[in-house]
Amino acid sequence: MIFPESFSPPAPPDAGAARRPPSILLDLEAYVADRSNATTATATSRLGHTIQVTFCAADPPAMSYLCVHCPCAAESEDSGFGRVPRVVVAEGRFVLLFVRFGSRDDELFMYKGDPVSPSLERVQAGSSLTRVKEFGIVPRGDEGRHCLLVARTLAGLNPIKLELQIYSSVDQTWSTKPLPDVPGAGCTFGEKVITLGEGVLGWVDFRKGVVVCVDD
Repeated sequence: MIFPESFSPPAPPDAGAARRPPSILLDLEAYVADRSNATTATATSRLGHTIQVTFCAADPPAMSYLCVHCPCAAESEDSGFGRVPRVVVAEGRFVLLFVRFGSRDDELFMYKGDPVSPSLERVQAGSSLTRVKEFGIVPRGDEGRHCLLVARTLAGLNPIKLELQIYSSVDQTWSTKPLPDVPGAGCTFGEKVITLGEGVLGWVDFRKGVVVCVDD
């Protein structure tokens, strides 16, 4: 599906307003548009498509947003976006984006909004992880310049066993960490992930409670 530029983006903020707002409201749906500024970063998809992401900041209550552009989207419906790219989770300077090329080529990209060197990287993940709805991001390292991407996944059904799939932006690899058996935790799958402090994530089930995982 091809999304025309006229379909979405509001007028960009003033070019003279170079300062970064202390806090923002981020639109969860990105705009499909060829916009560029000092925050623009690019990456290459699994099939060789070039994807460009630009961050457009605005003071609340106005919404900040991301513009995503792929030159191939103007070439054919098979190589273009299958749906509007969307924000999966954001924390600090990191934003995880879900992008679908064509009808079923799903990929995840991590955007880092660094004022000096913004970056975009493809997160290599299997199809089971591209279907995960709730991820957590734990900023790490010097001033949060790196991060861990964390997904809580089902490892077994009888009995229910859960594990953490953890992606490191440093070496761009996944690792697996089994979760201990905690009464009731297996029934709390989580509808939202929240950051509770440095290295602490909570998977929230609004009916049953919160499962807390600590980075150690």
